[in-house]
Amino acid sequence: MTGRFGLIVLTWGAMVSCDKDPARSVRIISRPVPSATPSVSPQWHSPSIPTWSPDYCPPPPEPERGTGTLTVSGPCNFEHHGLADCTSLNDDFVLSVRRPARQGAEISIYVNVEKYAGPAKYSHVQILVSVSHLKGPFRWRSDDAIATVGKDEKSLTLDSAHLAPLLTQDAGELNLSGKLWCRPNKDNSRAASEL
Repeated sequence: MTGRFGLIVLTWGAMVSCDKDPARSVRIISRPVPSATPSVSPQWHSPSIPTWSPDYCPPPPEPERGTGTLTVSGPCNFEHHGLADCTSLNDDFVLSVRRPARQGAEISIYVNVEKYAGPAKYSHVQILVSVSHLKGPFRWRSDDAIATVGKDEKSLTLDSAHLAPLLTQDAGELNLSGKLWCRPNKDNSRAASEL
């Protein structure tokens, strides 16, 4: 009897010494379990990569022909004979060419000789060719071309350079080679800033 009496006293003491449990007044209601897939899927807008069309090439003939010849072959075949805009800035020598293409497009060629230290042969030359149109800019690039800057910075000769398409679908490799002469006394700092 003493054991049973002790248990009753212990239980009564525990009930008297504890405060009322506040969780007793909270009602638990059932809620629906969310499904693994949301009912409305988010709309993701990824930038579209333009698809190359050969309709922009070859460009119309140049209004003025020079003595140089730069041959471009691949998805856009043409030759350029006119003068190029050239400038040397700090440790860069930059050559740029712009000319109209078909269907209102424009072709741009930029050559950047990094670590330039005067007329000589250089490797790791950067080349960017773009065909700009409302349907996108179509671009090709190389960072390992070989070029020679001629005496008095009057010309640039490109060894065979292979340019890979850059964010342009259905366009193969573009190949450039040849020599271009620089337009005399022309400041083209804008061309350098666009590389």
